[in-house]
Amino acid sequence: AINDFGGTVREALQFTDGSDATHWEDIDDKRFVTDADKVLLPHHFIFPINPTDGITEVNFVLEDSTTTVIKTINITGVDPLQNVPVNFEFVDETIDDPVPIDSGFYNLKVQKNGGPEVVYAVNLNDDIYDKYAFAVIDIRMDEVASPFSLLDAGGFLKTRINAANEKVSHPIFEIRFKNRRTYWRYNKEGDFSAADIAATAAHLDHSPEMLISKKPKGLTETLVPFLNGASLVLPHPKIPSIRVENQKMYSEIFINQSNRLLNN
Repeated sequence: AINDFGGTVREALQFTDGSDATHWEDIDDKRFVTDADKVLLPHHFIFPINPTDGITEVNFVLEDSTTTVIKTINITGVDPLQNVPVNFEFVDETIDDPVPIDSGFYNLKVQKNGGPEVVYAVNLNDDIYDKYAFAVIDIRMDEVASPFSLLDAGGFLKTRINAANEKVSHPIFEIRFKNRRTYWRYNKEGDFSAADIAATAAHLDHSPEMLISKKPKGLTETLVPFLNGASLVLPHPKIPSIRVENQKMYSEIFINQSNRLLNN
């Protein structure tokens, strides 16, 4: 996941929904899609909760743009909650002829176990939401004082020839995603040699019969070797199979006599 922490874009190094600095890495390039862009939802959706977090109470408050409360939902359980269903279809579905909640932009306030309140900007819209859609782009002709407006101050399209016979370019829009990254884990029957450990210590952490990359490495259609400095090339996973373990994702590489760890 990529998220926006007050203007600083960070990528998760493992499964997490907190702000522990060791779970995140800053991204210098801020042009990637982040979790902050995920605002479109149907009126009835599933709010993800990991049962290992021990959440037994969660409170949802839906507010409109004027901070008027539209609906409040409180869910409790004896056992830790997991993937809680949330229904914002009606203001009160328990009465006859309930009042529907209109499609549009809202603030969703979420509080878990009485802790800090987290506010999400959401767009509830059953008509355009599609779980199979890659993305939804909202194109508007004119946004006041916005660099993304398609019209200039005179009301003309920005792609045109001006009085100096120069082409005025239109805004360019991109949707960019980072590759999925995994920890590359090298396995061997028996311990790795002292030479193996010493040569890769700057890049791999050592555990019994395993060497694990200190940081996750991106997966591409054609996997590239793990470059250890300027001279050593470490093997890459032959099949991009992914194993989730201890809230991290691993790609397994098995070392044997025909697949050496160190190659000059």
